[in-house]
Formats: sequence, C-alpha cells, structure tokens
Amino acid sequence: MKTKVTVGEMAKIHNISAQTLRYYDKIGLFKPLYVDKDNGYRYYGIDQFALLDAILFLRGLGLSIEDIKAYLKDRKLNKFLNVLELQKESISKEIKKLQLLEKNINIKLKNIKNKAIKAKEPKVYKEYYKERYMLYVNLGKPLSKVEFEYSLIELSGLIKDDEIMLQGVITLVMEREKIKQEKYNNWSFMALLFESNPKVSGKGALLPEGEYACITYYGSYEMGEEYFNNIMCWIEENNYEISGDALVLNIAEAAFSEKELEFITEIQVPIKKK
Repeated sequence: MKTKVTVGEMAKIHNISAQTLRYYDKIGLFKPLYVDKDNGYRYYGIDQFALLDAILFLRGLGLSIEDIKAYLKDRKLNKFLNVLELQKESISKEIKKLQLLEKNINIKLKNIKNKAIKAKEPKVYKEYYKERYMLYVNLGKPLSKVEFEYSLIELSGLIKDDEIMLQGVITLVMEREKIKQEKYNNWSFMALLFESNPKVSGKGALLPEGEYACITYYGSYEMGEEYFNNIMCWIEENNYEISGDALVLNIAEAAFSEKELEFITEIQVPIKKK
C-alpha cells in the first residue's frame, strides 16, 4: 500500500479542495512531508492524516488559523480539552448574541408591518407609551438631507454597536413652542429612541410615560406639515393640550428604500387634558 499521497489525493480523501491544502502549506499550518527533488512534486505521508483531521475539526469549530497554530506547537490531550472548553464558551456567547439579534429583528419587523398598515390611511389616534429613553445630538441649523446624514453619523459614532442601533428608531424632536408657532420643519434634536436606556455615552433624556396624539403616514419627515395640522385640530377638538416636545419617528427611511413614498413616518405629540 502507498505510504504517501499527492495533494489531489489528500484533498479528495478529506473532502476539501487542493487549493485549501496549498494555502495551508503556504502559511505553514500543514506542509507536505515529502518533496520530490527531481520534479518538485509534494506528497503527504499517511501518518499526516490524523493531523489534518485535527486541523479540519478545529476549523469546523470556528477556531482561527492562529489559534490552531498555537495548539499544534504543543499538541496534548489536556490542551485539546482546554481548547474545546474555550470554544464552547465562545459559541455560547455567540448563540446569546444571535438570539438577541433575532429578537431585535422580530421587533423591528413587527413594528414596520404594523405601522405600514396605519400609514395606508393616515388618521390621528391616541396612544399610551411607557417611559422611553433617547440619545440625541443638537441640530443647530435647518435640516437638509446632508445635515440629516451627518447627524445620524454623529449618533452612530456614539453607539458603535449595530445591535444597539437596530433597537433604536431615528427620531427628530420639535420643541413645543415651535409646534404652537406652526414651524413644523424646525427641528431641535436628532435622536435614537429606545424602549430602555442603552447605557452608552452621549446626551440622553428620559421621556416620561404618557399619552400621545399620533399619526402615521407614507413619506418623509419633510412631508409632515399636513399631518401636524391634522394632529393640532384633533387635539383642539378633543379638549387636549400639548404637554411636551413632538417626536417624529422615521420608522422606515432611506436605509430601507430609495423611494420617498415608501418611507414610513410617525408623528407623536405628547398630550394632556385641559
């Protein structure tokens, strides 16, 4: 029986590509034991099978090339068991991370779908919200699309975590006095609105629980004047008054669609009985 095999044969036996073996050879992870001096052909010894099996097993567990190299320098059972324990811990953390991501995606999906239904027929409705939290940056001038994007970049820089970003809703804040003055595109802050405190650095504010007059529509925040007027009429007709700053939530915006008429925006104005 043969005591050595070619690169192609080794690849076929272990169900990997010859390119992978050549890469392992190049980086010094797994080199052929024999090299024919006459033609330069490279061969693996049969006793290298177990070593390759170990490498492929560890790669399958998700270990990095560098971690595998470190293990191979001193390949012992206790060290192998330690590697497995560490990888088990790493996988457990990754599972928890993915479960949280799945939960956040489900929340985002449900929210967008529910708001899309409301946006088909924009009507003012009253909604009660529990205490919420927002992380915000100041807006010192009229909000152009360029200013919008730069402000969002500033907010993202405070968080630096895609999972936390997924939990937040991009929100524009309009102060109460500007609403009364009907300056409906005069924003004071851009914020990320959260159900709870994300515990990151930056300017933050706690929004008290309470009732809001709300309306949801298709279109951008720039198209909100008509809907603000609808809310103000509803507030007056139902004997309420404004009790705080208005929130304009970008439920679905340019990150989700290139068509502005597919954007979903919701205005929330805090209210109390007169």
